[in-house]
Amino acid sequence: MFCSNCGRQTPANAPFCEGCGAKLGGLPTSQPSAPALPARSATPTSPPPMPPPPRPRQPVASAPPPYAYPRPQSPSISTVSHAPPPAPPPPVMPQPIPSPRAASALIPCAMQGMTGEMPDRLKPMSTGHYLLTFILLAIPFLNIVFLFVWSFSSATNANKQNMSRAILITMVISVIFWGVILYAAYRGLVAMPGLRLPI
Repeated sequence: MFCSNCGRQTPANAPFCEGCGAKLGGLPTSQPSAPALPARSATPTSPPPMPPPPRPRQPVASAPPPYAYPRPQSPSISTVSHAPPPAPPPPVMPQPIPSPRAASALIPCAMQGMTGEMPDRLKPMSTGHYLLTFILLAIPFLNIVFLFVWSFSSATNANKQNMSRAILITMVISVIFWGVILYAAYRGLVAMPGLRLPI
């Protein structure tokens, strides 16, 4: 018989194993045989079911990388430009507001741009017209009459009318100025002692 503990062969009537000292009573006298395998059946068996295919993994949206702010660079001597500063813009000059009289004179000019026609009174004087005007003004006494007619007539050319009014105003200022000078000179001569002048 064999020991069930160490597997050593011992005599059949020995109560204990000579190798390990284990009790041998009630044990099988033959060497234990290997366990019998289950008998295969002659009928073919069905293959095991296939496992289900793995589900595709949903792509996980990755977070965008944090924005890296550029570091401010200190200007070096080589990068600093020595260009002169830009010139300031020129000041805006206010536009003069035309007087009511000048505005009324500009109305026919605006009408000319729309209709293409200009009244004869607003047309510029030609060189011959100026020359004839100066010849008439050289006639004594009649030049005064011509100046008054041209100054206050509504049918006179605007250029000639303005020129006649300016000449009349200049003549009035000249008469007043020389009258004051002559009167002051006369009063000075009268006040001189020993000089008799008709008063």
